[in-house]
Amino acid sequence: IANAALAGMTPNVEVIHADQHQPEFTLTWAQYSARVVTPARVAKGQTKLAAARNILASIVAQYGVSAEPILGIWGIETNYGGFQGDFQVINALATLAYFRTSTYFANEAIAAMRIAARGYAPLPQLTGSWAGAMGQPQFMPSVYLSTAVSFTGNGRPDIWNSDADALASIANYLRKAGWVPGLPSSEPVLIPANFNTFLAGRDHRYTLARWEALGVRRLARA
Repeated sequence: IANAALAGMTPNVEVIHADQHQPEFTLTWAQYSARVVTPARVAKGQTKLAAARNILASIVAQYGVSAEPILGIWGIETNYGGFQGDFQVINALATLAYFRTSTYFANEAIAAMRIAARGYAPLPQLTGSWAGAMGQPQFMPSVYLSTAVSFTGNGRPDIWNSDADALASIANYLRKAGWVPGLPSSEPVLIPANFNTFLAGRDHRYTLARWEALGVRRLARA
């Protein structure tokens, strides 16, 4: 598998360019959300929800994750499977491993080869984003190996072509991450005028008491 996957490979300049121009880091949240959460995408999601209602009901019952976040991830990541990326995943990952001198991406390239070696998907099917994320839920290869499920029951999680496998795999991902039914994903707060916005990143996790000491105030709930 390794010889077949790496034969004649050269660094992909499109991957390198994309890595240096990621919209998540070049757009404000307002710009990014306006681009990805469009009325057309919301409407399509409502149509997809109606079409997949029975499958989603079974998935929700098995994994204990609400349908809404599953649909949201499906819609944001690939427009409900409509565009999954057309990069050869192993080529993209090997390029990033080389360009960034990254052990992480090198290990992901090896994980992608394991997917093919175990017969889960042939090498030509391992396509996805420039960063190596695959299929309808855009799983990295290691996440596929640890989390993807075959909800259709054939033993080979097909997150590229099977809506049921893709949706169940998203639900399993959230379940493994500690999803608790009924809890909100976030809540609005008031921040003081002198708040250090550097602290708003996901790398800074403090207790509620610590945030309140920094002047952050929760809004009254209805």
